[in-house]
Amino acid sequence: MHIWVSTLFFALLFGCQPKGGDAGTSNGVQKDQTTISGVISYRERKSLPPDAEVRMRLVDLNQTGDAQVISAIDFLTEGNQIPLDFAIPYEPDQLDENGNFALEGDIIFAGMYIFEEMQPVSVITNGKRKDVVVMMRSASGKAEE
Repeated sequence: MHIWVSTLFFALLFGCQPKGGDAGTSNGVQKDQTTISGVISYRERKSLPPDAEVRMRLVDLNQTGDAQVISAIDFLTEGNQIPLDFAIPYEPDQLDENGNFALEGDIIFAGMYIFEEMQPVSVITNGKRKDVVVMMRSASGKAEE
């Protein structure tokens, strides 16, 4: 039974089509641009509020102190539930060849964090993928402005 449920979860997770827009775009980003794309999901059995805001960032973790943001997107869920598709465009010439790139993200509602990534997802360098699943977990706290 557990294997069947797991198989169904991953089939739904990877088989979903983009919500809204035409098939050539995801959140307004053309698929032929240099992008990192994927889906956002979480394990909790909670629905997202219809106007929750998703914030995703491509960062370089090699920077001292805070991670350097390379590119970012924000979008409203508009009533859509997980899995949520995303695509973050970036300029390859902005990337340091020795960089350690990852995706970070969160979901905010009414000025409060409700979900955050479980851990930054490594992308781009050292054979890392550009099409990923970002797993989130429940979060709490006031969102930065």
